[in-house]
Amino acid sequence: MSMKNYPWYVWIASVFGLGFIPSGMPGTVSSAFACVISAFVDVPLLAIVIVSLVGVYVTGKSETYFNRKDPSFLNIDELPGMWITIYMLPAGFIIPGFFLFRLIDILKP
Repeated sequence: MSMKNYPWYVWIASVFGLGFIPSGMPGTVSSAFACVISAFVDVPLLAIVIVSLVGVYVTGKSETYFNRKDPSFLNIDELPGMWITIYMLPAGFIIPGFFLFRLIDILKP
């Protein structure tokens, strides 16, 4: 899929188009993006809450636009999920947190 003709909220819900990268692993790509951000910036709790709320809104609008429930390319939920996983942990926990988060997200126990 290409991003060129989609509304702004699809762009945000797909983490600025990362969900459309043809890797077959949009959640992993977006989680890795969240880790890169965390490696350089301590993401405050307020930012996590704001991204979560914005994510709910833009994902709902995007699901309506595509007439599909929970398509894999709408993956903004990976950002706050990853950030909560490693919230207030030392930087050395980013990579183990990434693998643990992805494992739990994939298995959905």
